[in-house]
Amino acid sequence: GVDFGYGGKVTIGKQWGVHTDVTMYTTDQFNVFGSEASATYTGDTDGGLLGTGRADQDVSYHNNLFKILDLGAQVQFRTTENDDVVDGAGLSAQLTILPGTRIGATYTKTYFDDLTKASVRGLAGDAEVAAVGARLDWKVLEAGVVYASQRNGDLAHVPVRSLPAGDLAEQTANVVRRF
Repeated sequence: GVDFGYGGKVTIGKQWGVHTDVTMYTTDQFNVFGSEASATYTGDTDGGLLGTGRADQDVSYHNNLFKILDLGAQVQFRTTENDDVVDGAGLSAQLTILPGTRIGATYTKTYFDDLTKASVRGLAGDAEVAAVGARLDWKVLEAGVVYASQRNGDLAHVPVRSLPAGDLAEQTANVVRRF
């Protein structure tokens, strides 16, 4: 990454997505809640595919303006196997309203290729994940609240290894026999 001082920071690679700028108000604590509830780590993954957790192949920009407004933007370039240059994008904004008190919002959209949309039953479009939150971080009190909403954000790529037809039939018979 590169730090441009007042011009912000640009980072490239697998890294925390802008979605976590807001969702980690509560989920980074792990005292009570896990981060699946805020759509950060979706489908039992690290959130890399959707760019909500540890975003895959990501270019991010973060800047703090006047020490009260934090802005974030990201673009994902996951694959060259489709016609899209950009495979996903996200934005975040956080406002410090009092010392130790901030509010924020984030939105991430992930574009799925046509083959994925056609082959997954019930997938009616691209993934969209949004969250709003507030955080108090005072000396005697630490609290946070996050509301997250997602559409098609529970999809995860699961590799399936290819087996010869006979092996697959034998494995299926073994599974059926166990139950």
